[in-house]
Amino acid sequence: MSLNETVPLVFSRPEIARIRKYCSMFLFIYISAILGITIAAVVQHQWTRLGFFHSVVIGYQNQSGYTGMAFALLTTPLCVNVDLASQMSGVTFIVVLASGFDKVRRTVEEAYCAMLPDTELSVVIQKATARLQKLRNLTADFNEAFGLLVLLQCVRDLVAVISFIALLLRYNGKLMDETSEQYDARSVIQARSDRWDYIFLTITLTHSVIRISVCLYCSKAVVKIIRLLQKVEIEVNAENVRTSCSYMLSKIDPSTGTISAGGFALINMEYVAGVFGALVAYGVVVYQASDSKEAAQELAKVNTVRYETNELKEFIRHHFGNFSQMP
Repeated sequence: MSLNETVPLVFSRPEIARIRKYCSMFLFIYISAILGITIAAVVQHQWTRLGFFHSVVIGYQNQSGYTGMAFALLTTPLCVNVDLASQMSGVTFIVVLASGFDKVRRTVEEAYCAMLPDTELSVVIQKATARLQKLRNLTADFNEAFGLLVLLQCVRDLVAVISFIALLLRYNGKLMDETSEQYDARSVIQARSDRWDYIFLTITLTHSVIRISVCLYCSKAVVKIIRLLQKVEIEVNAENVRTSCSYMLSKIDPSTGTISAGGFALINMEYVAGVFGALVAYGVVVYQASDSKEAAQELAKVNTVRYETNELKEFIRHHFGNFSQMP
């Protein structure tokens, strides 16, 4: 059963309109912000390559700068928008699934808190079970159809985080045979390139945070259903209610609403904790390596200075000795 067929069976028309409104509003604001940041990043990155403006203001002439900026303004936002659309479509789908699971929980919880007669409460749970099965099947279809895409996005997230950590901890000191002017010029170019990398890595990580957040929200909604059913099963003495709760619990488990990354991993708290721990360990290793590299470069500079000082001493001693022998 498709999403268009399942949603009317789970939500009412006002609820569908509200979900559509909130999703559309969020996507419009988010995509507009990302495109605005992207265009600003392109202009900032290409700014020193402009020709006419700098030739008039500061005398810098490079007429090919406009061509590069025009090409970047056309291609970069387009690529970002295509990537953003593919990710946000999946996020919207997961939000609908999570809202459906939450609607099932609220339906049972409202009936339980209203202290309905046992027969009516049992009927409510049975109807909620039918909706839950439709949502479970829809989640399985989503994992089967988009699991590989989610896996590739997770891999890219890991690469982005690793690149971000490496960029933060990169040692950019002065080289051995580099003059101060060369170091300053290289630092300016490197800083402009770093800003470009920071912006797009931040955009990628923002996509990752949003996607993982909605996946955790969907998984947590199912866990709340399980806890509620266990509570109702314990506190209600009616046999028909307990039977309905047991049947519904047999159709659900903590992995029911969990998004799968191509069958290799489930996007849940265990996944987030494992990835976070691995990235922290990687950051510590990179930090120690960069610190050791910096110390090695400083030691090499000290050894070079010592060697040159000894050579200078030998030169002075040799010539001083020759001067002392002169009449």
